[in-house]
Amino acid sequence: MLFQHVPFEINQKIFEYVSSLDKSSLKNCSTVCKSWYQDTAYIIYHTFTLTGDPNLCISVLSNQVNERRFANHVKVLKAFNDYKYRGINLYDRITQFFPSLRVLDLSNSDCKIIYLKSMENKCQTMHNLRKIKVDPYFDDMYKFWVYFDCVYSLRHTLTYLELFDLDYNIRNSHKSLYFLKDFINLKEIVIRNLKRGVPDESVSLLQVLGLVPGLIRFSIENDFEEGTLSSSKPVYSCLEEATIRVPSFNDRLMKYVLSNFPRALKKFDLSTTNATAEDWIRRNDRGTIESFGTYLSEIEQVEFSIKNCGRNADNRILFSPSILKEYWPFISKALFTGRIPKCHVSISLNPSAYHSRQKWANLSIKKTHNQVYIGYILDINRTLQSINQIQNFIDTVFPFPQETLTLKKQTISSIEILCKPPYVAQSSIPISDSIHILKSAITKYTNLTYFHFDNYGDYGQAYNIKFGTKLQDLEKGYGPYQSVFHDWPSTDSKRSSEQKITYALIESSRLTMLDLNAISIMFDIEHLELLKYKFEQGVERVMDLRCMESLRTLVLDIGFLRYQFQYGVVIRIEFEKDKLVRWYKWYKESGSFIQFKNFSSRFLSGWTSEATKKEESKKFLAIQCFDVYEIDLLLGNCVIGKFIHPLKDIN
Repeated sequence: MLFQHVPFEINQKIFEYVSSLDKSSLKNCSTVCKSWYQDTAYIIYHTFTLTGDPNLCISVLSNQVNERRFANHVKVLKAFNDYKYRGINLYDRITQFFPSLRVLDLSNSDCKIIYLKSMENKCQTMHNLRKIKVDPYFDDMYKFWVYFDCVYSLRHTLTYLELFDLDYNIRNSHKSLYFLKDFINLKEIVIRNLKRGVPDESVSLLQVLGLVPGLIRFSIENDFEEGTLSSSKPVYSCLEEATIRVPSFNDRLMKYVLSNFPRALKKFDLSTTNATAEDWIRRNDRGTIESFGTYLSEIEQVEFSIKNCGRNADNRILFSPSILKEYWPFISKALFTGRIPKCHVSISLNPSAYHSRQKWANLSIKKTHNQVYIGYILDINRTLQSINQIQNFIDTVFPFPQETLTLKKQTISSIEILCKPPYVAQSSIPISDSIHILKSAITKYTNLTYFHFDNYGDYGQAYNIKFGTKLQDLEKGYGPYQSVFHDWPSTDSKRSSEQKITYALIESSRLTMLDLNAISIMFDIEHLELLKYKFEQGVERVMDLRCMESLRTLVLDIGFLRYQFQYGVVIRIEFEKDKLVRWYKWYKESGSFIQFKNFSSRFLSGWTSEATKKEESKKFLAIQCFDVYEIDLLLGNCVIGKFIHPLKDIN
């Protein structure tokens, strides 16, 4: 079959696949013939960005060749970086060049009012336009009127609408927003009733949505408690996605959702913005909470968070272990999917006084079809007080219920524990204790493939520990993974007997050789990275890693020698298994090329005398290993030395 005879739908799939691989190849395809140009143009020119001088843009659009008028294929028009050209009134001419335009994005434009005024009463020429995106709110009533008059003139075609500054008087019906009935094709709506704008404290936003029967998705942000909800049931039969941000989500609102929202939504995103840790679980009816958890279990994608934006330092803001246990029945209900998902747990241990000034989520739950995220903040003071032995730390901060059907210890694939700087010494956890915590976690959670402990030890010294089955997980920047929902550690499968935790990264200036020995007893570490490492004063700089017989790659930060490089740093590496010793000295040759060079021990025999050792100890480092294949020395973020085992270096 000739390619010209292939149906357009199949051509579309082929070219979309080519575009996903390499967009430059798709542009080459568009130059083959007229037919291919027509088939690829809708992908290449789908989005057009307006920036800079509008005169140049109009010049380009006016000189298009008829056979290749790319503007006819533009579906999305974005405008930004036009601050310098606000006085040029040419934007009304730009939109007329895009007859197929469906989305106009002005959220980053400083000329949005000029665009909006130019589009008033153009419903005949812009009959394909479906969406206009602007800022969350305007700074005066006039600008909002311009925006509303524009979207109202397009009310018969628009499928997307943004509403904010609800207290502005619009068509004498702003209190109940009855004008929404005039938008006959509305499928998506965003309503923001925020204190920073011009809010209407009496409006009930959920009740307003009943005026739009064909709504598919909506987003509500309300800084005020929802008003009275009538008993009449609005129509939400077409609803697929819902996003709600309210101060509190009480029994009344839960019952409203259970009674009026359709089952099995594609996405449900709920955040409460003014609730303490105890409020939601203790002030609402347990039966209603259980029913709401069952409702969430039927939804494909769920995001649920409880926040507190209060100003007072109240201990009730954060979770305590006892309160956290009360939430587990609801969490288990909400995360039930009929299958065993991969679960990622993020625990933040904060002093309550520190958290009271922030706006983080006390509890955050996220669920997709194959993975689950649970994150919460515990009061570190009350948590440590409730722990009798450090081996019970994991059971205290993660009180896993025995009766749950969905979440089991075998489903936990990654754990991270993040701590804020302690205000008192009692809130610190020494690095030696964190190693025992890790051992306990590995024993209890047999499928754990990633463990991250970011904490503060004695004297307020920070340390960062990562263990995993894959090197790429350790190399990612550490931090709460809820900020990037799909950027969790790459746990593609359960940890088998062949897939062991063999990668370790330790970032600490107070790590001792005793701690390294404890790690070597627990794991068969093959890759070890030691960052920000420091030797105590008066201690010989000898790193003894001979107990790590499985270690094959060592990455060592030698920043503690940074001030000695100008005098010449000497490295001695001992390979215990093969009874080999190699000496290396830092050299700076002519020009700027610098490197470590191999030396014979005979040239450095003077190091054996006590006087020389004392004099040169500040620029000497000995690394004792069993059978390491490669050693990389770091200074800052740069590898300044790479040493390969003499018998393993094939080059």
